[in-house]
Amino acid sequence: MILENQRFKKGHPLFSDALIKLQDKFYGSVFGQLMADEKFVCYTMERLDTLIAEGVYNITYHNSPSNKAICPHLYSATCAKSRYILMHVANFAYQLKGCTALGVGIDLKTPSLISSKIAFEKVTTLFNKQPLTIKYTTL
Repeated sequence: MILENQRFKKGHPLFSDALIKLQDKFYGSVFGQLMADEKFVCYTMERLDTLIAEGVYNITYHNSPSNKAICPHLYSATCAKSRYILMHVANFAYQLKGCTALGVGIDLKTPSLISSKIAFEKVTTLFNKQPLTIKYTTL
């Protein structure tokens, strides 16, 4: 299975430069789409200030107590920060710290993901705990 997280860039209809405020801090969202064998799987979101570097990552699995789930863990031997990258349930950018959230839709006004838990379950079923690789790019 060939996986790619394609981020939307400025000019794309699903690009957002809106910020969400929480406790006097502003958070930017970067939306994208997860593709498997060139077919759409779900939408993705990363936090603007902790964006994952473009490149190829190996996927293993991590039992995450804070997310209460076994989460896909992205790891790159060339990126020291990658040891903390997970795919997990989150609807808002402030719920992410260098990870990727999954959703079935995007609310550009808020900005947020819609039905993150449903998308997470779909992705974890699709991955079936297989060791995989994923490429992060910008459209």
